[in-house]
Parts: sequence; C-alpha cells; structure tokens
Amino acid sequence: MALSILLTDIGSIVNQAKHTQLDGTLAADANGTTSDDIDVDTVSNAAFPASGSIFIDGEEISYASKGDTGEFTTCVRGINNTNIKAHTNNTAITGIRRYALKADSFGVSITKTPIQIPFPQNSPEIIELGMFRPNITVSGTVDRDQADTPEFVTGPSKGFFDGSGSAITDLDPYHNIYYVPTQKQLESFVTGSVYDDGITPLQLIVQTSAGTTYATYDVAVSQARFDLAPGTEDRFQFSLSFVAKDRQES
Repeated sequence: MALSILLTDIGSIVNQAKHTQLDGTLAADANGTTSDDIDVDTVSNAAFPASGSIFIDGEEISYASKGDTGEFTTCVRGINNTNIKAHTNNTAITGIRRYALKADSFGVSITKTPIQIPFPQNSPEIIELGMFRPNITVSGTVDRDQADTPEFVTGPSKGFFDGSGSAITDLDPYHNIYYVPTQKQLESFVTGSVYDDGITPLQLIVQTSAGTTYATYDVAVSQARFDLAPGTEDRFQFSLSFVAKDRQES
C-alpha cells in the first residue's frame, strides 16, 4: 500500500474565506498586469492577512498590502521557486497551504511517562496516569524548482465552506488539491506556520494510493533539516519532525 503524506495549515476549520477570484487575466510576466497589483472579484480579500502569500494554480505570489477589498498590492510573482504562469479571468485564488510531500518514510513514536515506585525487598509498584506524547518523523525528497506543470495529489477537502456552512467549491476549486512544494516553500512552511487551534491548526494526513485517508494528526513542527548533495543540486533530502495530538481516524 503506497502512502501519500499531505500537509496543510487549515486543519479541520471549515468556515473560512481565504479564497477569491481574479478580476481579469494575469499574464506570465514579472507583474502580470500593467502594475504589480492584482485585482480580485466575487469575494473580497477581507479574510486574507494584511500581507503574505496567495496561490494561483500552484504559483505562489507575495503581496505587501491590500489596497482595498478588491486588490492585493505590491505583488511579487513566482516566489519560492514556483513558476510564473498566465492565469485567465476568474481563476481561483487561495491563501491556504496544501502540500503533498515526496516522502520516503513516515514514522510515529509515542512517549509515555509511567512512574515506578521501588519498595525494599518487594516488587515495585507502577502508577500510570495515561499521559502520552506522539512524535512523527517524515523524510523524503523535495525539489529545488517547481515542475513546468505543477505536480499535485488529490486529497481530503480542507477549508472550502463559507460562514453559513455552504460549499463554495466554485470559488475554491483547490479545496482537495495538494501541490508538491519546492524546497523554499517547505522551508517557509516550517518557519512561517505556527500551530493555533482556531487559526492555523496544522495537519498531517496519511493517505493511501487509492485516495483513502488512513490517519490524520494535528501537528506542530519541532525540527526540520534540508540536505543538498553534490551532483543532485536540483533536489534536497528533507527530514521533518513533529509533535502531535492523538491520531484521528479517517
């Protein structure tokens, strides 16, 4: 059974609105329009942070501010070694990170803390309060540059409802698309994503090759390592360590 390891910063939050659509086309050049601003329509940008990154068809674009509810301003195209691509009018924009890792191994270790009380000339007593601490390690390969056609894996839908609980898949068609990240994207995820139950509940999802979710873990990154070897400068070996909550079933 082959496994896919998926990573997202939206977790189980379903009522969110970090998605909108392009208002007009976006050309495949440094700005994409006559300026470095990106106009949006249909849904405002109110749910997006004051500055940060947006994702359009796998391309990551940074913005320094929001001019108004219909605009991202001072944008930089194709950051973190993603490809600058042309995008048509009404193409979806999302602010959610959904990544599919090229993992070679996945491991879970569980630490428990039973107490052993010794007695003279007698067998010791054991007291256990049921506390445990899951830790997860994932290792594999991550590419330096994004493929010409961004690679992705289809996984469980994450964060694709509006405030009323209605599905808005037309506005966020990426709701079940997990793009393969570049090394810079994965490193930025590690340094920039902070676990928060109500805002960014990071989740690690183990999925079978048939697309069935095997297990889900709420996680926080505790350590990351990226190794680059001579002769393989186009890719890194990575190792990620997480502290986790208890496993959630599919």
